Amino acid sequence: MVALGISHAQFAHALFDAGSEEQVTSAAEEESSGFGHLVSPMDDPGPDLANFPNSSYTLKPGGFYIETAPLSFYGSSPDVPSQWNLSYLMRYGLIENVELRLFSNGVTFRPGETGTSPIAIDTKAHLASYQDENFNASVGIEAYVQPPNWLATADFRQPFQYSATFLFDHDLPLGISFEWNIGMVRQLGMGLTRTKPTVQWAFQRDVIDGVAVFIQGFHNASTLPGVPTSQIALMYDRQVDVVGLGAQWIVSPRFSLYGNMNFGVTPLSPKQIAIAGFAVAF
Repeated sequence: MVALGISHAQFAHALFDAGSEEQVTSAAEEESSGFGHLVSPMDDPGPDLANFPNSSYTLKPGGFYIETAPLSFYGSSPDVPSQWNLSYLMRYGLIENVELRLFSNGVTFRPGETGTSPIAIDTKAHLASYQDENFNASVGIEAYVQPPNWLATADFRQPFQYSATFLFDHDLPLGISFEWNIGMVRQLGMGLTRTKPTVQWAFQRDVIDGVAVFIQGFHNASTLPGVPTSQIALMYDRQVDVVGLGAQWIVSPRFSLYGNMNFGVTPLSPKQIAIAGFAVAF
């Protein structure tokens, strides 16, 4: 999720065109369509666990985020029991426009089972930004690999999978931010290997200073490998689709809270997905 407010392109335009700090502030406030404050460590780039799509923007070199969702609930599907996760995402700004990341569902609880889920090694890069009077876009790319056994207990090993995804951000009229991802995920299990297209999306708008609401959804998989894999969907190449809504509150320049509630709309989707968590910027 990229926090609403002055866009990266708008901020750069104001920075290079203004002749003083006061002019930069004035230009930023005039062009801001969101929270109405200048970019802070939690605004730029903003947490990725807050919603399904991931932002195309990256941490600055040396920047570090810890994002966690200690209340992550995935409802059951026909062949997957419900589970609770203590999910986390650690992000580090390696060089300009490149992040290194580690993601896991962490400690995981199912009826009668407790263990740890595997870790995914992830990287994200910001590729380009464009803005004129009629159109704006920011583009990035993300890829991860999730070995089945890395720090995973036997009951929670997932099929080996990897993914590559293009990330897009747009500032729309009426202060709405549109974030969407499109890519593919390679999933293995039950003697089968599938390459499935994936889409994630969210529309977000601020409601009061520092608080934004959004609607969101995904097709086949979230950008990060948090949703348990349905082996029936894998075997018969069935679709998994989820939609929902949520909110994010930037409490301070280095701390934010977020949560969302979602519902499966196809037979093999999780019945519900509920996530609540927080992010800390260092």
